[in-house]
Amino acid sequence: MVSLSNYDVLASGAETEKFSFDNCSTVCSDYYGWHECFTDCQMAKFGGGGECRSRSPKEPEKCCCQH
Repeated sequence: MVSLSNYDVLASGAETEKFSFDNCSTVCSDYYGWHECFTDCQMAKFGGGGECRSRSPKEPEKCCCQH
């Protein structure tokens, strides 16, 4: 993984993914997971929805909305 500013770029074969940690808020849990995060981000007008992600294994996953 190569970190560029606020984006993590993962390269595997021909796939490249950009993920921004700029708009992360709620800590994800058994009760607040992918679906709730995605829905909240869509309602907040983030076109890319949202995902539960963590910057490192030592930090909790948070809901990160994507543009």
